Amino acid sequence: MWSAVLTLSLAVGQCVLAQVTPVHPLRVIDLKEITQRDLGKIGSRIEKIAQGSGRWAALIQGPGDQSIVVSGDALSERSFALNGVFDRILIDQDTHFHLRQAKPWRPRSAAREVRIQEPTATVLDSEGREIETLDLPTRDLEPFVAAGRVQWSIHPRSSRVDAQEVEEVGWLGSGASWFLARFSEQLTLFRTSTSLAETNKLQMDEAYRRIGLPAQQPDPMSGRNRIIWVAGSPAGRLYVGLSELPAAGPAYIAEFDPETGTLIDVLRAELPKVAGRREPTHNPEGTIAAVRGVFGDRLLLADTEMQILVVY
Repeated sequence: MWSAVLTLSLAVGQCVLAQVTPVHPLRVIDLKEITQRDLGKIGSRIEKIAQGSGRWAALIQGPGDQSIVVSGDALSERSFALNGVFDRILIDQDTHFHLRQAKPWRPRSAAREVRIQEPTATVLDSEGREIETLDLPTRDLEPFVAAGRVQWSIHPRSSRVDAQEVEEVGWLGSGASWFLARFSEQLTLFRTSTSLAETNKLQMDEAYRRIGLPAQQPDPMSGRNRIIWVAGSPAGRLYVGLSELPAAGPAYIAEFDPETGTLIDVLRAELPKVAGRREPTHNPEGTIAAVRGVFGDRLLLADTEMQILVVY
């Protein structure tokens, strides 16, 4: 699908030979067009994206206490609305959607005082029909996919993290869990829920060297860091969307071995243009802002505000 190339770039006054792998859009999907066509409504922003079993899905914040799911495959796409606010979505090997509800739906006629409900998870088939509703004992339960099945677990994140740190957490396809500290760029891996933590620093400086850009160091005081999004893959790799890049693109995604923190590859993703992103000084062509990404059967990138999904 991809082929590695060598790109010649200038960095810090000298010639640097950087190896990256170019990836190009296969499909550019305007989710607002789909929801307007199917439902006669448009959501406010993409909350989460997911991919699995040859399908992709986007969870969108809908009007009021509602959510919208847009899903598709290589041939078609459709959308459906749900009562309630959901904050997680995953796809299992049977192409069922697993969603975690963050806030119950309340009709406009209901009183303001609503009893706090226990968290729930909803399982839908590919047509949006409800299959099952699960009562979750705690809101700390997170869904993840292992061997094609969706499982729920409390993430064993460390309790000894610097108060200034911001963490990203997730699972790999093997079921191993991880968390990544955005400022120290330390990746902590738990092979099982009871195993000891293994911590390695990601080779982020090497990623920037490969694309020929200066490796600006993270600054906790200002909040600046080098990570836009993080995702594990079914094959057990960790993908990190790099920040500190020109608004006009392209996007760069670093691929790491989570067991060692070693950089494996850097993907150079060409980004589509939309009118809503045009800005005369910094982004005259309107390149999308790829602020979310997942890696399943293929790479997916999303502009959450413009509600544009790109399949690579």
